[in-house]
Amino acid sequence: MPHAEFPLFKKFVDAYNGENPPAHLLFGDSVALRVADDDTCHDTLEDLVSAELGGQSACCISHSAFHSQVYCLFCNCLPKLRHQPRSVIIPINLRSFSLSWDLHPDYQFLWETATLDDFARGIDGVRPPIESTPVARAVFQAAPLHLPSGEIRPIGEFLEIIAARVSKESGSAWKNRIRDIFTFHYVHNLYPAHRKLRYLGSAVKNLQRSGIGVGLYITPINHRAGKKYVGGAFERNVSSNIAIIEKYLRNFGVKVIKGSELTPGNRKAFGPSILNLAYDCDESDFFTPHNATEHLRYTARKNLAIKIASLSKAVEVVFDRP
Repeated sequence: MPHAEFPLFKKFVDAYNGENPPAHLLFGDSVALRVADDDTCHDTLEDLVSAELGGQSACCISHSAFHSQVYCLFCNCLPKLRHQPRSVIIPINLRSFSLSWDLHPDYQFLWETATLDDFARGIDGVRPPIESTPVARAVFQAAPLHLPSGEIRPIGEFLEIIAARVSKESGSAWKNRIRDIFTFHYVHNLYPAHRKLRYLGSAVKNLQRSGIGVGLYITPINHRAGKKYVGGAFERNVSSNIAIIEKYLRNFGVKVIKGSELTPGNRKAFGPSILNLAYDCDESDFFTPHNATEHLRYTARKNLAIKIASLSKAVEVVFDRP
């Protein structure tokens, strides 16, 4: 295996080329890995989901800032492996569509995506490193962010706001900083032709073609704090973006389901399904009550793990292995 430079890819290939392939393949970003220093339990979301599914039945592929393009290209590699999972679970982080993430040079994973694409196409060899450049960073920082108010501000201004140290005692300055970070992360207008949506659709289509069950879930966000600091624009944009995601995925046969349908006694056959968990958590479930990321404390991680495991089992396709 010539891809030791890409440990998660090696883990993935070894898992589904091995003798006991995991039944469930689960993707994730930093939400699957981060734990607060003062948390009551330091098990990651990956750990908790694996425990819920039992034993060695899950292969977790998670990395900070991973997104739908990366997940899609991993899925494209599955036909090249000896075995396939019964289900694939793909998270949808609403922040991944924002300019803060979508255009960030460090989050393009140029070398990793090229490596995955080469493998899927049967191209041998190891690509030379592909790294970001100072020009890419300068372009990113200069890119304009169009706000609901009609104001246009460069991304670099928001990066400076995030990096700034503003104490809570400063009052309005602290609140304005939190407002701007929530705006930067979530108050964007998603459109149906967005490339990250297209990658989600492609992943769903290809997994169905291979007879693999697929489930998607929208990651919980700190929506109460967002509404508190940003106001109505936060709620309107988030709700609109979720509706666009769900409508787009319906074109690929994905059904919108509720968590209440994922009960142990429910024997109905689930096809491709999406679970909207964006509004499932309160402010206290995040690292801090005003935190503008999706990183969860233990109780919330545990609850999310149960839902992910239930979704994995609900959509799995059981087939005879060769």
